[in-house]
Amino acid sequence: LGEIGRIRMDPTLVLRIETLEGEAPEAGERYWRGLAFDHFDGRSWSITPPSRERVPGDSEIGVDLGYRAHGRRLVQRIAREPIDPGVIFSAGAATGIHGPLGRLERDANGALYAHSTAGERADYTIASDFVVRDDDAIRRDDAVRPDDGGERYLALPDLSPSVRQLADQITQGLTSDADRALAIETYLRRQGRYSDTPPVVSRDDSRSPIEVFLLGGTEGHCEYFASAMVVLARSVGLPARLVNGFAGGRRNQVAGFVEVTSSDAHAWVEVHYRKLGWLRYDPTPPDLRLAGALGAGGSLTELASALEFWWFRNVVDFDRGH
Repeated sequence: LGEIGRIRMDPTLVLRIETLEGEAPEAGERYWRGLAFDHFDGRSWSITPPSRERVPGDSEIGVDLGYRAHGRRLVQRIAREPIDPGVIFSAGAATGIHGPLGRLERDANGALYAHSTAGERADYTIASDFVVRDDDAIRRDDAVRPDDGGERYLALPDLSPSVRQLADQITQGLTSDADRALAIETYLRRQGRYSDTPPVVSRDDSRSPIEVFLLGGTEGHCEYFASAMVVLARSVGLPARLVNGFAGGRRNQVAGFVEVTSSDAHAWVEVHYRKLGWLRYDPTPPDLRLAGALGAGGSLTELASALEFWWFRNVVDFDRGH
């Protein structure tokens, strides 16, 4: 915990996104999914098992990722700056990808990696299953573990009994899984206060930082809010995981694409339902998260970014695919 707080201080450009097919999401619905984490030891998140499998096919020709869609199709062309270990970002669960990415791998939670691009820019077109959450529709579904070893999405570290009591208190009297998940998200949004510098918990302190966050002042950045929601959701039997990526971004008015910087780094939550699959919840108070999307970049800055992007795509990155 704490990495995103440092990343959000960095204004470095990370992604440029053009929407090629489908309706471009509004600022409040713009999320680019990177990694999903299932294991929490009280202080750190990890992916279990850590092994990855090769994705069959050639990305230069185009790869169907075999994902069963639940929402609407959204196709975006993304120029990603160098990111270790070559994570591929998408606006929702990726269903297909095309671009000079070399060998593709996928981890246990479905995240994509193109290791040959870790130290360089990557330019790819990716189709995603873009789902706008409909809480009324979700009430007709129920939250269940996925078939692929889903018990890890309910595992909890050793925490104070007061955390479970808080989860029970928040969801008391609610009969549907959708209402329980929504109640936890709403509680954290209303009770919490955003801060990029949350209280530090000493390594000598036996308490998890999430215990301190939930049972203290509920003050922290998105990693704390998302971790807290996963812990509370699992405490009442809702299979959940934490997702890292980027959210918001700012539209370049000169060229029309969306620019995403490191300061747009964000963490949110996914809860798994029987029919609708993994659905996004964002328990972080939205006012500060969207500050970048609502701000002004300046016409000269946007023009410089548009020209640099054109030069990269049409000169530097011009290859046999183009």
